[in-house]
Amino acid sequence: MSDALSLEFEFISAMAPVQAEGMVAGCPFYFRARTQKWEFTLAQNPSDDPVELGPEDVSRGAAWYRTGEVAGGPFAASYLPLDEAASIIRDCAREYISDLPP
Repeated sequence: MSDALSLEFEFISAMAPVQAEGMVAGCPFYFRARTQKWEFTLAQNPSDDPVELGPEDVSRGAAWYRTGEVAGGPFAASYLPLDEAASIIRDCAREYISDLPP
């Protein structure tokens, strides 16, 4: 999937957990939805692996990170429909692009 956001991604797992990986503006990201929450981690350095980064890496400038909850029960995120997951990914990409300096 790709669009005008300089966003490309593919789902690498469709459920339990829902996972995707791709690139936003030349930076790799990893998306994971499991139990009740989703996480989007983007590596600020294109040579870093976003799977190995998390919220603790934001303060040192290595990662850009967002998370949220999925309504619908204790395992709703594990079975998040792919169109909803893609929408979250696009929203995160837009937010990341808008956070970039001009």
